[in-house]
Amino acid sequence: MEGVPGVDSAGSWFEVVEVDGTDSAGNPVRVVARRVDPGEHRAESVSWFVSLPAVTGLRAGVGNRFDGVVDGRRVEVVLGVRIEGDQVVVGPESASVDGDPVALDQVRELVPVRRAPLPGGVSGVAVRGVELDGDRPRVELGANGVVTGGR
Repeated sequence: MEGVPGVDSAGSWFEVVEVDGTDSAGNPVRVVARRVDPGEHRAESVSWFVSLPAVTGLRAGVGNRFDGVVDGRRVEVVLGVRIEGDQVVVGPESASVDGDPVALDQVRELVPVRRAPLPGGVSGVAVRGVELDGDRPRVELGANGVVTGGR
């Protein structure tokens, strides 16, 4: 998604503008722009909520955790998120089997790394959080002072 679509108005402010769409990888995205000034073509802040492909074989837990029983053993995986180049990357940050920490390679088949493109043409995008939306990891990206359309 390229920034936030321009909003045309005779100088009115918009407290919140929400847009649903998909990114170039086909991931559902909800964009929430706050304090949009159409005259200045800027939003005070913008959040992108990107829903990544579902994780199967484990059930969604609280926050950013998946857990379940695999081959008779209790598995827990905590997701982490980072920015690499022009992508946001979500994958296992820590994991345990039967309560003992394990190397992340042991759980990558259960919870493979997911990637999504960063919003195009927007500088200063940072990760604000990751949580689960059902069995789909959902990342919140954000930026301040975002240009919302051409002048």
